[in-house]
Amino acid sequence: MVFFPTVSSHVPTQGYPDVPEQWQTLADQQRNSGLSAAKLCKQVGVGYACFCNWRKRLSSYPAVAPTLASASY
Repeated sequence: MVFFPTVSSHVPTQGYPDVPEQWQTLADQQRNSGLSAAKLCKQVGVGYACFCNWRKRLSSYPAVAPTLASASY
C-alpha cells in the first residue's frame, strides 16, 4: 500500500507541516504578516532553522502556475 499525504489548505498551529505546499503557505504567511521569521516560528511551533531551510529550498523552485501574460492563445 502506498500512502500519499493529503494537502491541507491550512498550516497546523503546532508541529511541522507535512508537505512542501504547507511550508510555502507558512512562508507566505510570514512574508505577509510583518512578523520576523523567528517570531512566526515560535508562534506556530516550528524550528527557525528548519523554516529557513524550507523557505530557501522553495524559493529556488520556479513558479508552478503560469501567468496570464505567458499564456499562448
